[in-house]
Amino acid sequence: MDFETDECVHHMVGFFLLAKNPTGKLIEETREGKNSWINFKDIYNYMYFPDIEYTIPSILEDKGHIQYLTATRYMKNGKFMTDEEIKDLKNNQN
Repeated sequence: MDFETDECVHHMVGFFLLAKNPTGKLIEETREGKNSWINFKDIYNYMYFPDIEYTIPSILEDKGHIQYLTATRYMKNGKFMTDEEIKDLKNNQN
């Protein structure tokens, strides 16, 4: 969502799967982009969706059933906003 206009600027459906003991060779590049394995603790070294730090731990809980997670991500000047930035802007609008 664009913070100023409240318009949907990008809609995405993502699928996250928990795979235990995967085998085989990772396909490193496809038409969609590059793939790689990383440790969750290294996520901050990459560009990532702001809600990923909540999404990944929820998946890793392995509750044994499908989870549906919905995230509204706000952008300003073409970049995702953090929760703190959104709170600050909302507080300053009041």
